[in-house]
Amino acid sequence: MILHTNGICNSVSKIVSQRKTNHASESLLKTCAWAISNFCRSSTNTSEGTPNFEIVREYLPILNDIVMDTTCSDSIKSDCLYALSYLSRGDNERIQAVVDSVDLENIVNLLDSFNLKDIVSPVLSMLGNIVSGTALQTQYVLISGFLRKLYLNMNDWTKAMNKEAVWAISNICASTDPTHVRQILECDDFLETKILGMLTGQNNKSNTKIRAEATWALSNLLDMCNKTHDVFDGVEEIVERGGIPALLCAISSTSTATGVRVALEGFGTIIRNGNTRMSIEGGSHPYLYDDEHGYSLHEKILEVCSNCKFLTYALDEECEEAKNDLMHLFDSM
Repeated sequence: MILHTNGICNSVSKIVSQRKTNHASESLLKTCAWAISNFCRSSTNTSEGTPNFEIVREYLPILNDIVMDTTCSDSIKSDCLYALSYLSRGDNERIQAVVDSVDLENIVNLLDSFNLKDIVSPVLSMLGNIVSGTALQTQYVLISGFLRKLYLNMNDWTKAMNKEAVWAISNICASTDPTHVRQILECDDFLETKILGMLTGQNNKSNTKIRAEATWALSNLLDMCNKTHDVFDGVEEIVERGGIPALLCAISSTSTATGVRVALEGFGTIIRNGNTRMSIEGGSHPYLYDDEHGYSLHEKILEVCSNCKFLTYALDEECEEAKNDLMHLFDSM
């Protein structure tokens, strides 16, 4: 706040915005971009004396201008992209201000810079923040080609970058717009390679943190498909494409109680969806028995849970509650 009231940040902004006419040096521009980035990062801090969003939002057009400037170095662009990722972190009002000020399609295209971690990482962070907002804000990112860029580039990224990508995917999977989750299912084998494969180990980019995000993504996807089953039966499709083995792997391989709970909740969604289908179509529950592999889902879940430390030793009450809720679903059928 002191820097802003003393005009220092305005001076920095002026140097950057007039960089072409004033022929500012690379080192000076780099320092200015770094300063703006730090100032924007401080706006995410709620402690007394830090600038509020209304103060820092004035930098949005300048940041977008630099990111789109082909004459600026990747180092300068990186600082500006980190600044945008900080500004997009927060409530929907902050997110909308960023969406209104940047060229999202060109931002998404920066994901092709697969060998430039300092470009891709802040872009993933910013886009992940935006798709955590409203369905409309998520739509802006999706129509800019975000899913296709993830599909084409994730194999070339580091595990840290993949973790950010799968986190963004989990946010999209939680969208209240059924067309968004439909896009996940319709993007080639995106579901198998970028979500299920992260849980089963078929994707060698996975690790503990990525599996945690993938568990959220799959559970969110099942939940939203079940809520919109009158539009399309996405739960059935996810199960047919390997959703159940992936959830079983999530329980057996996760290192957190939250991951176990989220996976169990995913199974609960599958069972409830099957109950709905039974009430409409008649016949037996579509998911209780795997005829191809010869096992009952109930027995398989119990087997996996018996080897889970969070459940075996009752280390987490929420895990126990999620397991008990799931068992009640089985018992009630």
